[in-house]
Amino acid sequence: MTTADQFVAELVSRYGLVSAADLEQAGAAQVAAADEFGQAPSLAEILLERGLVAAGKLSALQAEELGLPVRPLTGRRIAGEVLATMTREQVSTYDVMPTKLDGATLEIALADPLNLGVVDELTHLLGRPIEPGVATLSEIRAAIARYYGGDGATVALAEDEDRDSPAAESRPDEDDGPIIQCVYGIIGAAIRQRASDIHLEPLERRFRVRYRVDGQLREVDSPPKRMQLALISRVKIMADLSIAEKRLPQDGRIQL
Repeated sequence: MTTADQFVAELVSRYGLVSAADLEQAGAAQVAAADEFGQAPSLAEILLERGLVAAGKLSALQAEELGLPVRPLTGRRIAGEVLATMTREQVSTYDVMPTKLDGATLEIALADPLNLGVVDELTHLLGRPIEPGVATLSEIRAAIARYYGGDGATVALAEDEDRDSPAAESRPDEDDGPIIQCVYGIIGAAIRQRASDIHLEPLERRFRVRYRVDGQLREVDSPPKRMQLALISRVKIMADLSIAEKRLPQDGRIQL
């Protein structure tokens, strides 16, 4: 067991969240995964996957034990200037989410509070003090999907726009956040790259996004195939097109 695994095992045992038998089975699952795949998931991942402990409860206990703040991300709005401090590649690599700027200090949420080496690396990489807090891994990855997209540029493009603008009329409810944020990310990244057009291409096995820049089509980071229908439908709604029509060409316009 790693130090992080031992920490989690001690916590869930102390608070009676997981039985000794379940912990033993989780440890056996780690060994089996290591033998089969060469790399084992963490004990926390196994406990969460098996529904033996709630993600929020585990995060809260870890934060309390280490004296770190809990930083819930669900329903939280993060300012564009905060998102701009990190790229999609950085937040995805480290599984962290920037949440607030306090002067020069950047507050982040991370799922593994024992991995403070991440804080040291980001401090060096970003050239600013980092203040860690704890959130669940699912919250962090959902926030990354919501706020970052396209070529890695931030997606919170219109948070401070006038809500009475023509574009605002096309926006969905906040419950549709991940899809609309992804669409805005694709469009925003194209604007920054000075693309003349955007191609959303539903291929057989994947969903491809390409920008035409200086006459050349360039493939960029694309959303997963499972988001294809929702993204295309959202673009059609924004352009006042028929969602039901899938065979005949349609003309529409989006003002952004």
